[in-house]
Amino acid sequence: MFETGGANPSSAASGNSRKCSRVNSKRIHRVSSNGVVSHFTCPRRPMSHRCQSAKLLAVWTTMVAVLVFSTTPVFAVAKGSIGPDPEFVEPLQNLTVTAGRDVKLQCSVKHLGSYKVAWIYMERSAILTVQNHVITRNPRISVTHDQHHTWNLHIASIQESDRGGYMCQINTAAAKTRVGYITVVVPPSIDDALSSSDVTAREQSSVTLTCSATGTLPLTVRWRREDGKLININRTLAVTEWEGTHLELNKVSRYDMAAYLCIASNGVPPTVSKRISLSVEFPPSVTLHQQLIGAPLGSTVSLDCTIESSPAALHFWSRSDGTDLHEAAKYLMQSSSSIGPMATPTSSSQTSWPAFRTQLRLTIVNVTSRDYGAYRCVAKNQYGEADGVITFHRKL
Repeated sequence: MFETGGANPSSAASGNSRKCSRVNSKRIHRVSSNGVVSHFTCPRRPMSHRCQSAKLLAVWTTMVAVLVFSTTPVFAVAKGSIGPDPEFVEPLQNLTVTAGRDVKLQCSVKHLGSYKVAWIYMERSAILTVQNHVITRNPRISVTHDQHHTWNLHIASIQESDRGGYMCQINTAAAKTRVGYITVVVPPSIDDALSSSDVTAREQSSVTLTCSATGTLPLTVRWRREDGKLININRTLAVTEWEGTHLELNKVSRYDMAAYLCIASNGVPPTVSKRISLSVEFPPSVTLHQQLIGAPLGSTVSLDCTIESSPAALHFWSRSDGTDLHEAAKYLMQSSSSIGPMATPTSSSQTSWPAFRTQLRLTIVNVTSRDYGAYRCVAKNQYGEADGVITFHRKL
């Protein structure tokens, strides 16, 4: 509440700081006896915090009040006012808002007469506004009046630190108050600096992917494979989804090579995600579909092999005498990008064909007797070399 007082500003400030040690339910601010400001009731807060700042806040409040209301003839409890006492028209709203948005709290009073309306932030026992004047030095705080009976407290770009109770107070002899609470929620955010970037690992090593997310709690972090396949945690555990800030993969294989999605959510839109690519490197291997192939003279025949390698291998065909074969009228060379994957027990469609696997096909046109013999499918990368030999013979 606001009351008139007869003390001068300096004595009021010192008196208030002394009262701090013994008053635990209110703070009293006094101003000179020229009818400007008296005192108001503030919400309880911890004694140690209040007492540290009592002198500074008392002096500051006194200076601001004198400056703001020096042009007002009377700012006091009008004990002799005629008419009904002021009343609140409706309760204050409790709001839940997303950080960064603008907020408005409304306080409607009827029969105000010569009394005044103030907004107070309860968490810090701080006067924010009195009537149409902003007291706080927070530039995001403002107040508007609808020219009737409503005072609007505006908070621009609200922050987590703004959460808590806001009191609308009328300076009657026994202060009349209404309190509204603001809950500030923060949507999830993934900190790239503290999260994993794309990872490259050797086959059979263990890998840990990290996703650091912030936002209003409770906050959930989930992992999924972008291709929808199971996540192989270890040799005995495979899951469609894993929950936690860390995804630990034990002894990764080439089949764990994929993009992993870290998805953070807390019920505050929007849900966010980060894509982390895992590359698994290993030496090449060569698989032959047929080791012995026969065809008659004058025919056309195709020799096939499949290479698995990461990083991608340099691959080529050669004869058993070491002669490398090159694309020509005699030889047609194709890879999986042009012929598509061959149906095998482990892959039957293009969508299941892994990126580390390449199919090679050598087609020999118009077979002559000189074309019979052994052909090598060769693959090399930085980790090693592999080959497979196909014997091509004459078929009667």
